[in-house]
Amino acid sequence: MNGDSWKLWGEIAEEIYDDAPFGYLATKLDGAIVAANRTFLTWLGQRREDVLTAKRFQDLLTVGGKIFYETHYAPLLRMQGFANEIAFDFLCSDGSQLPGLVNAVQKADGVSGSLVIRMYIFNASDRRRYEQELLHAKRKADAAAEELRRLNQVLERRVVAEV
Repeated sequence: MNGDSWKLWGEIAEEIYDDAPFGYLATKLDGAIVAANRTFLTWLGQRREDVLTAKRFQDLLTVGGKIFYETHYAPLLRMQGFANEIAFDFLCSDGSQLPGLVNAVQKADGVSGSLVIRMYIFNASDRRRYEQELLHAKRKADAAAEELRRLNQVLERRVVAEV
């Protein structure tokens, strides 16, 4: 490849990384963020320079997420080197929350050789909404089944009384 081809390839790779349909983060082992793609930053309403200079992964989480991070997630990563489909709620700059699913793996950084955690984050908003709809439908079905059971009991008592 000539210089122009490498430059074009670099631009394409950067575009693929920044505009991927999932969030991407790289952190140090203590959670300090060293890379974040535009997709993830847009979801949270954050600026890259703010996230890279002053944030740790756990700073982006709700209180419950921070507790889970310290007690379960970080130890799991240290023990096995990866974690898949871990649910976290992220805090957005406007005060809202973004449900996400995180896949993470520890890798040696290609430049320094130090360990980093590479995270792929999927926006789980639609999934969460669907789960809530399913829960609501189940509650309605359970209530209807209970009402049907109650009506059957009333009907059985009437039949017995008429006999």
